[in-house]
Parts: sequence; C-alpha cells; structure tokens
Amino acid sequence: MPTETPTRFLPMVVLVGLVAGIVLTAGFILIQGESGAVHGKPHHVRVAVVGESPQAQEAKAVLEHGGAFRVIAASDEADALNLVRHRKADGVVDPDARLLETAQAASQPAAGVLTALSQTALHDLGLRPQEIAPLSRHDSSGIGLLFTTLGLVLGGLPAGLLLSLTSQNRRPRSVAEAGVRILIIVLYSTVVALIVAAMVAPEIGYKGTDAVAIWAWGTALVAAAMAVGAALASLIGIASVPIALLGIFTFGIASAPVPVPWNFMPAFYRVLGPFFAPGAAADGIFRSIYFPAASNTHNMIVLGIWIAVPMVALLAMGWIAEHASVPSVSLADVEQRTPVPVG
Repeated sequence: MPTETPTRFLPMVVLVGLVAGIVLTAGFILIQGESGAVHGKPHHVRVAVVGESPQAQEAKAVLEHGGAFRVIAASDEADALNLVRHRKADGVVDPDARLLETAQAASQPAAGVLTALSQTALHDLGLRPQEIAPLSRHDSSGIGLLFTTLGLVLGGLPAGLLLSLTSQNRRPRSVAEAGVRILIIVLYSTVVALIVAAMVAPEIGYKGTDAVAIWAWGTALVAAAMAVGAALASLIGIASVPIALLGIFTFGIASAPVPVPWNFMPAFYRVLGPFFAPGAAADGIFRSIYFPAASNTHNMIVLGIWIAVPMVALLAMGWIAEHASVPSVSLADVEQRTPVPVG
C-alpha cells in the first residue's frame, strides 16, 4: 500500500505557505511580547559630554550607569554639536556652560529621558534644557512620517503581489517578460511616491526639499516592497499573500525608527531594524530632512539590496523558463533528419 504524503491533499507551495504563516505568527507574538516588556527602555543612547572637568566626569558616571547611555567625549560645544549633526550623538551635556542640548528629531524619547535626568540625578549640575533639532510643528511626534512609511509599503507590496498573480503567466516565461515587470515596478514606484510627496507630505509639514527627500526615499521603498511582492508571488503563488501581510507587521513597518528610535526598541528591532527596507527608508528620510550632514550610505545600500535581489530573482525565473522551453537537439537527431543524397 503506497504511503500517503501531505502533498497528495495539498500542493507543496500551499503547505510551505501554511508552515511559514504559523512560524511568522509565532514570531510576531514573541516579538510583540518582548516589545511590550522592554519598549521604551534606552539602550546605549549616545550622548556627547563636553570637557574633562569634575562636573563632566560626574555627568559621565551618571549617564553610563546601567548601560542606558554611551558617553562620547567632546572637546567643546562646537565639537559636540557636530556629533549631533552627523547622527553620532542624540544629545549634548555641557556642564561648564550648564547646558543640556537635546535633539527631538534625533531621538524624542532620549530628549525626554535626558531632561528628566537633568532634574534628578544631574540636578546638582544646574543644566538648562535647550532644544537644538526640533521636529516639524505639524509632525511634532514623528508619527506622520511613520504612517507615510506604512503607506508607501502598503502601496508597493500588494501591487507587487497582484502584478504576478494576475499576469497570464505567474512566473515570467522569458527574460523580456521579467524585464517588463521590472519596468512596471520602476514606473509605478516613481508615480506612487510622487503622489505621496506632493499630496501627503505637505499636510504634515514637509514641503520643498523635504518633500523631494520623501519622494526619493519613497520611490526606493515602494520599489523594494513591490519587487519583493512580485518575486514572492511568482515563486509560491497565492501562499505569498498571508506571508507578505505577516511580514509587513512582524519585520516591516515595526522596524521603522519613528517615532521610537532603534536604541529604545527591543533587541530584535534594535539589531535588525536598520537592515529592513522600511527601517532604512524611514531613517533615510529623517536624516535627509533634519540631519543633511549625516551619511546615508548604509540606508542606500540596504534599500539597493532589497530592490536588486527580487528583481534578479524575476530575471532568473524568466531566464530559466526561457531556456527550459527550448528543446535540446542532439547531433544524432540532426544526422537522422538530414536527407542522404542518392547516387
């Protein structure tokens, strides 16, 4: 009697989708449980402390206690502010000038914790809080950019799934067909991000060059999400839909460092968040708008990989299908089909 296997009742891709969905759901529950337990606790938040005076040493000892902050020494206030502008520090403590300089655009939670410390553990230093990088008046919590990022992801991922699932061939049958899908992804991403930058961004206080930054990073994010959706749907079909939805909420939008930065997130997002497309795009937008002197190389590389890998996968599927559809002809077949001259 032949052994019955699960694939006799369900196609392998459906089984893979169900197992992946269970794994992602369990991961989502575990990660969110950890998030609820540690969310809001600072972890090695970088703070520049000016000088080497006894007061500066006291400030360093208080900040480094417990691992919540990581002190970066600065020779003077200008050096400390330069660290903030280049996203090397989220705040400045200057005991000699009796200043606590916070940067809400860099880390709103850090600004709140540092202000509270200036009134408790650092009270003897007589620090006066001063904001040096405020958020937009229309987006004072950064939540507007969070929902902008979410909208860009939701504008790209379902479109990519539909692009492959509703095509005549789910998997591209040639390199040319894959190239057409890639062209559609590029054009669609550009238009969607442009609509967001032109209509949504001004409503939350981002205009001019700020809107251009949202358009540029938004185009890359939509392209990454759409390319991933298109490649995933081409590979495993309808099972890609629940996987994509769970992926958005488990590994995607929660990785964006707004309004809570990575060093206030649980370990999972703190470590991997910068390597997810939504995290890289949101950080890139924030840096371009509020800290133009800061490097965005890492974010560009991350988004480039998220765009390139699924696009290469689509091209590879097209190439494989194209070559598999060409029947191989051996030398013996050619000799048999060649008429032999008579006489």
